[in-house]
Amino acid sequence: LHGRVYEYQSDLSPDGTKLIYLARQDDRRHSADKKVGAYYGVVCKPPYFTALAAWSAWKSVTPGYFLSNTQVSCSSFPFQEAPSFKPGKGKFPDDWQFIGVQHPTYQPAQTRLSERYRWRRSNDVFEIHEKEIIQTPSYLQRKQLGTKFVYSVRTGSQIASIARADWADIDQRGRFVFTRDGKLFVCKEMTGGLDGAVELADFNASKFEPIEAPEWAKEW
Repeated sequence: LHGRVYEYQSDLSPDGTKLIYLARQDDRRHSADKKVGAYYGVVCKPPYFTALAAWSAWKSVTPGYFLSNTQVSCSSFPFQEAPSFKPGKGKFPDDWQFIGVQHPTYQPAQTRLSERYRWRRSNDVFEIHEKEIIQTPSYLQRKQLGTKFVYSVRTGSQIASIARADWADIDQRGRFVFTRDGKLFVCKEMTGGLDGAVELADFNASKFEPIEAPEWAKEW
C-alpha cells in the first residue's frame, strides 16, 4: 500500500481479526478502475493491509464499520461480491451480513462508535463527547472538527487543552494516555494536570518498511 489510510474512517472487528479501512491511492492503476477508484474500502487481516476484498467508497467516503464480528454497516456496499485487488478474493464469506445504518455521510466512524468505547455526548451542538478519568474529578473531552478530533481535560468548569495531541483516551488500567509528536504519554495522577505526564514510548525512530503479507493474511 502506497497511499493514505484514514484512521478515523476505519474500524477493527470486536475479536481483533479483521480491519476495515478507507484508503486513497492516486495512481493511474486505481484511477482507471471505475469500479474502485482512488477512494476505496478494504477488509484485511491486521497488521497487514492486503485486501481480502475491496470496493469503491467514493460516494459516501466511508467504508462501513463492524456491528459484530460478521455484521457490517453498509452505506456504500450493499452487495456480497466486491471488486478485488490481487491477491484478495473479493467474495465475502456466506455468514457475513450487511446492515443499513443511517448516519451523516462524512461523519467519522469513530464518532458513530462512541458508545462502544464508552464516550458519552456532552454537547450536541459542538459534537463534544467526554469520558471520566477514573479515580479523579476530571473528564477527558473530545471535540470533532471536520474529520479530526481535538482533546482537552475538564475539571469542574476548568478546561485544559491538550495541545498537539493526535489521540487521547483512557487505557485498560484506567489511566489517561495521549500521543503527541510521535510519543506516547501517560498521566498517572491528574493532580498536577498535564505537567505530570510521563513519556512511555518514543516512536520517532520507527520507520515503515515493506513486508510481504504471509499466506494466512491473504485468505479469509
